[in-house]
This record gives sequence, C-alpha cells and structure tokens, in this order.
Amino acid sequence: MRLRTTTLMMTLMTMLAILLVVGSVPVRAHDHSAPVPAAPGGVTAADGDAAGVVIVEWDAVPEAGYYRIGWVASGDVAAALAQGRDWLDAFAFTDVVNRGQRAHRVGGLTPGAEYAFIVASLGIRFGTGSWSEWAYLTPAGAGHWGGGCPGGGAAAGSAATDRAALAALYHATGGANWAVNTYWLTDAPLDKWYGVGIDDSGRVNSLFLRSNRLTGGMPAELGDLTNLHSLDLANSQLTDAIPAELGGLTNLQELHLYGNRLTGAIPAELGSLTNLTALTLHDNRLTGAIPAELGSLSNLTTLTLYDNQLTGAIPAELGDISNLQYLRLDNNKFTGAMPAELSNLSSLQELYLNINQLTGVIPAELGSLTNLEGLHLSRNQLTGAIPAELGSLTNLKFLYLASNRLTGAIPAELGNLSNLHSLVLGNNQLMDSIPAELGNLTNLKTMDFGLNRLSGQIPSELGDLVHLQGLALSDNQLTGAIPAELGSLSDLGGLNLANNQLTGAIPAQLGSLSNLRELLIHNNQLMDAIPAELGSLTNLQALYLHGNQLTGCVPPGLRYVSYNSWTDLGLPFCEP
Repeated sequence: MRLRTTTLMMTLMTMLAILLVVGSVPVRAHDHSAPVPAAPGGVTAADGDAAGVVIVEWDAVPEAGYYRIGWVASGDVAAALAQGRDWLDAFAFTDVVNRGQRAHRVGGLTPGAEYAFIVASLGIRFGTGSWSEWAYLTPAGAGHWGGGCPGGGAAAGSAATDRAALAALYHATGGANWAVNTYWLTDAPLDKWYGVGIDDSGRVNSLFLRSNRLTGGMPAELGDLTNLHSLDLANSQLTDAIPAELGGLTNLQELHLYGNRLTGAIPAELGSLTNLTALTLHDNRLTGAIPAELGSLSNLTTLTLYDNQLTGAIPAELGDISNLQYLRLDNNKFTGAMPAELSNLSSLQELYLNINQLTGVIPAELGSLTNLEGLHLSRNQLTGAIPAELGSLTNLKFLYLASNRLTGAIPAELGNLSNLHSLVLGNNQLMDSIPAELGNLTNLKTMDFGLNRLSGQIPSELGDLVHLQGLALSDNQLTGAIPAELGSLSDLGGLNLANNQLTGAIPAQLGSLSNLRELLIHNNQLMDAIPAELGSLTNLQALYLHGNQLTGCVPPGLRYVSYNSWTDLGLPFCEP
C-alpha cells in the first residue's frame, strides 16, 4: 500500500502539468519573501496505526526551517481545476512542522478513498516554499505498519512513531512531574526535547532521563524507538516489569535501568540485543533466574544485576560473553555452584558474586583470568580449599573470600599477587600457618584472616608490608610472640590480634605506629609490663589489653584513650 500510482492519479498529473515544474510547485505569490530551500525528496506515504491514518515521510532539507504537509482526495483536485480555482484550494488540510521532523501523522482520512500527499520545505514558517513530488495512497480499512515494504517505512519506525513512543513514555511515567521536561509534548524538534538525541534522519537515537523522577511503568511503545543506541532511565522510581518489547531495539548499545523499583523477571528477549555493550539493571526488585539468552550478547562489556532478588543457578552461558569486562551479580539469592565456564571470560576485570547462596568449590579454572583485578566471593557457602591457581592472577588487586566454609591452608602462591591491595579471608575454617610468602605483597593495604583456625607463629615477614593499613588475625590459634617487625608498618591504622594464644612481651616497637587508631591484643597470654612507648600513640582511639598476664602500670599517655578495658585490666596508671 505504499506509493501506489493509479490511472486516476496519472490523469491528475496531466491536469496539474501546467502548475508542476519537475517536482516543484511555487506557492502563492503573496507569501513572504525569504530564501527558498530546495524541495524535499523521498516523499512516501504508508498506512498508519489505525483506520484512516497515514504516515508521510520525507528526506531532510538542511536549509529548511519548516515543512508544510498537504493532502487531498484525488476527486477534489479535479473539481478545483474544473472551476478555475488554485490547486492549493483543493487541500483538505495543510500542517506545518518544525525542521527536526522527517515524518508526519495524518488522520481522519476515509479508508478506501484515494489520496495524494505532498511536502514543501520553507525557509520561514509562512514563507515561500518548494513543493515535492506527489505520493499516493489509498488508506487501508484497518491500520497496519507498512506490510514489509522496501525502505522500512513505518515498519522500521519513523520520526512520527518515535514522537508517539516518547509521548507514551511521558504519559506512562508522570511526565508532568519529572524533574525536567523541557519541550516535551510540543511540536519542537525532537532534539529539543530534554534528554532526547536524534540521528541525521531525525530518528531518536539516544534517550537520557537518568535521575529525572520518572514513576510508573515503562510503556511497550519504547520498543518502537528502533534507531535507539542508548536508553538511560536509571535512578528514578520506575515500577512494574521491563517490557519485553525492548528486545526489538536491535541497534541498542547501552541499556541503563538501574536504581529503580522494577519487578518481575529479566526478559529473555534482551538476549536479542547483540549490539549491546552495557546492561545495567542493578538496584531494583527483579526476581527469577538470569535468562540463558544473555549469553548471546557477545559485545557486552558490562553486566550489572546486583542488589536484586534474582534466584536459581548462574547460567553457564554467561561464559560465552567473550568481551565481558565487568560482571556484578552480588547481593541476590543465587544458588548452586559457580560455573567453571566463567573462566572463558578472558577480558574480565571485575567479578562480583558475593552475598549469595553459592555452594561447591571455587573453580581452579578462574586462575586463567589473567586480566582480573577484583574477585569478590564473600558471604556464600563455598567449601573446599582456596585454589593455588589463584596465585596466577598477577593483576589482582582485591581478593575477598570471607564468610564462606573454606578449609585447608592459605596457598603460599598468593604471595605472587604483587599488585594485591586487599586480601580478606576471614570467617572461614582455614588451618595451618600463615605463609611467610605473603610478606612479598608490598602493595597490600588490608589483610584480614580473622575467625579461622590458623596456627603457628605470625611471620615476621609481615613487617615488610610497608603500605599495610589494617591487619586482622584475631580469633585463631596463633602462638609465639608478636613480631617486633610489625613496628615498621608506619601506615597501620588497625592491629587486631585478639583471642589467640600469643605469648611474650608486647613489643616496644609498636610505639612507633604513629597512625595507629586501634590496638586489640586482648585475650592472649602476653606477659610483662606495658611498654611506656605505647603512651606515644597519640592517635589511638581504642586499646584493649585485658585477658593477658600483664604486670606493672598503664603508661599515663594512654589514660584518655576513648575505648579501653582499664577496668578489666585491673592495673593502675603510672605516676607521671
């Protein structure tokens, strides 16, 4: 039903020959003078979304300020010419639209009647224009989109369908109450509408309404924005499900819906967005399983689904997303084992699976992720030993395995992680001694091995961790003396060795830790007097020494430490 030329309209063309000049018809002489832009080309007409509705489209004219659209029933033109009237008088209506539009919706036509459509480009709104060639159509009795005609037409979307989709979004999400809604629902060019970007054809290619107080559900009409490359509706109060129709936006490269109140399942249709590079759905109320279809998103570099209520197993198909760099699935309710297929993600830099209900062992295959900088597996139900293969992750900066059910020894191979900043293995069932090789981690800032079953002595090599800011070895079965070498850790802000079986005297060298704020060495078997040097720790805010066998008196410089156990310690303060 697109661009259908009939015998009747050929007769009409003959009757208009004296008025048409190779596709250009001058408007009436009384129009204001202004530079006359070229006539629009590529004028087409196609059935719209309802009976008697037609979508007229045209090619952009760079110098045009406005476009005038005219339409007329074929018999009306013949009657006008027979009466000696101007052919323009035969128009049932004309509409004027701004330069940003490349399409116009014409309604109120009689289904089955034949119409001709024409478009003029204008320099000024009421100025002289140049008229296009005619396009012809008999509107269908029931609206449809294009019927697969060449060139896409309304089937592939148009500026008019984009405008309608945006209007649907405005009405569905409380547009009147948005933080900013400048130009929305006006006849201004779409690229004037707040947050809307368009391409050279006038189609919407970006929609950025982040933090704009959208409420309610997203309308299915968003799926009509078929030229969209970026959709960002994050950080608002959107509710209801993610429309499955978004899976038809095959040009989409970025989809950001995080920080809303979205519910329901992640549509499997999103797996059709093969150009997608970023999918951020975190911080919502999404439920159900991750669709295995997301494994088809081979161009994806960022996938964030954290802080939802997702369940089920992590699909092995995620290991097919070969370009993935950033994967966050934390703080959900995932169960089952970690897929070994995640080791196929050779570009991966960050992996967050913490705060779930994952079981089984940590796959040794993860040791092949040589670009990995962060591995976050804390607060699951993982069992077995820490794989020695993790020692191959030489770019790793953060290793968090705390609050699982891990057993066995701490692998000495972790001493190879020379870029490591944080090593957090607390609240597991780890045994044996602390490897001296960990003293090689000279970039380490945090070491937390508390609440395990570690034994043996504290390695003096830990004194080589010159950037260490926090050292927690509490609640283990450590023995021997506190190494004097720990007094070299000038950046140390917290030292927690409580609830072990440490013996000997408190090293006077700890008095050199000028940045120390917390010193917790209670409930051990420490002996002798409290070193006077500890009185020099002017930044100390918490000091717990009780539960030992200390003697003598408390240095007067410690009297005003805010959090202390002086009562339980039972020792007097030394005289100044």
